[in-house]
Amino acid sequence: MSELRRLPGASYRGSNAFIVARRKLFNLMEPFRIVFDGWGPVNPLYNWYTELANPYIHTMQLRKERESPFFHEFIVIRLRGDTYWRIDRRHLPDEKTPLNCIYTDGVPAHDTIEQVTSLESPLYASSDCLVELEFNVDVHVGLVLRICRAIQNHKGAKVYTLQRYNCYFFAQALLFCTACGISDWAGAGEPKPGEKERKGPWKTPNAPVDFSKPHTLDNASRLETFKWSPTENFTHDWSTLTIVITASNPSRIIDSAASAAKSTV
Repeated sequence: MSELRRLPGASYRGSNAFIVARRKLFNLMEPFRIVFDGWGPVNPLYNWYTELANPYIHTMQLRKERESPFFHEFIVIRLRGDTYWRIDRRHLPDEKTPLNCIYTDGVPAHDTIEQVTSLESPLYASSDCLVELEFNVDVHVGLVLRICRAIQNHKGAKVYTLQRYNCYFFAQALLFCTACGISDWAGAGEPKPGEKERKGPWKTPNAPVDFSKPHTLDNASRLETFKWSPTENFTHDWSTLTIVITASNPSRIIDSAASAAKSTV
């Protein structure tokens, strides 16, 4: 236990008797792990997702705990149904070798969602809002789940490491990728009246999900058949173009967020 107390965002706090009592008092759902295997009624994430009264996100915040020395970072979302959910990355609560997180191979990541009472809920420790996104467009929670799955499928980011793929990386990647996922980062223009989606090489990830299917967007085949017919001269600013190119490659976003998280430590 003494080892755990020296690590950022240690999961042992989740089983604290006081925290458990507060969850029961406020009738809050127990934390559950973000896992995509066995997508169906036996999967707690599937049950949470399919039972949401309103799956659209009103507000997303990147928050940092005030507790030193690690100042754990996490995401909180407010859904339009006025429920609040906290998304965290830690190591496993029963991790037998937690100090292995200082190595490149890391330890298994423990990515979780849990219900909280508000954006500022001090269930674990007091925290400050670093970034807030309040959405004027429909942002489906499926977008966030797609980002979580992309992180877990990344050869490096799927594990918890102290200096790179940590809580800072996970929270910041969720925020950055959500902003990209709802924006016109492909440069195809917003959909016109009567159109269900943008006319471009990529289908937006901001949509409902079904992880029982191997490919839910099928963007590879869309890109093969896409033909770009520009009607205006190419006058993009190179700095803007670099941002667009980076945003179009999820792996680059993940690696960029990891570098940013590493510099935070």
